[in-house]
Amino acid sequence: MRRSKFLLIGLMLTLTACSDPITEEANESKKEKEKAAQAEKEKEKNKYKIYDDMEEPLEEVVKEAEVEERNVVDSNYEVKDSYKEPQQFANFTAKQLFDFYTLKSTPEDYFNYIDKYGSERLKKDMPVLNEKESGVTFLTNVQGLFEEQGALGKQYELTDVKLNTSRREGHFYRKVIDYNKELYYITTIVLEDGVWKFYEDSPSVSFGLPGTDPNKSDSEKPAATNKDDKGEEADGDDSNTE
Repeated sequence: MRRSKFLLIGLMLTLTACSDPITEEANESKKEKEKAAQAEKEKEKNKYKIYDDMEEPLEEVVKEAEVEERNVVDSNYEVKDSYKEPQQFANFTAKQLFDFYTLKSTPEDYFNYIDKYGSERLKKDMPVLNEKESGVTFLTNVQGLFEEQGALGKQYELTDVKLNTSRREGHFYRKVIDYNKELYYITTIVLEDGVWKFYEDSPSVSFGLPGTDPNKSDSEKPAATNKDDKGEEADGDDSNTE
């Protein structure tokens, strides 16, 4: 009887000694699950906010924007691992955006572009793009919205890059042409660790060509075309060199 009593006391002491680390481990596990659940909620919140922003009427997005006077440039580019010259990166990026918006590239293609050429600012603002599976799923849904809206675009033009005073951020305009319809976008690129990265792209008002009245309609402005090195006209979506 005395031996059984000692064994029982010993077992109770052992359980008491083990209870603290077990409890701590359980609490840590609970905290990790709560953090993961919170992160998932934030991801969903950001995702639907982006969807809402994309469906926002164009007039609301651009009604306070000023029309800038910009030059249309040749859209040729070379594929590189990194870009230290902003215009070359703008030309490369314009092609990636055009292909994704018009369903010429896959969500996975565009994710790979973001993964390699997307800025840290972009990935911080859109954490869903930090992981391939969730990123591709998200971009598949985004591309689905473009498809519902008609995925317009037969060719495109882009402008020269304008840098800010610090010369660490630049933006350029894109005009996407589909028969008689024209869509305008403004794209922002940023300098990180000495190379240019993609930050954002959004609907915009049209840009003005030098020597024209920006208040005139596009049909009243002189036509602008991209030309190749031989001076021949070239469509924006077929003029890259690799």
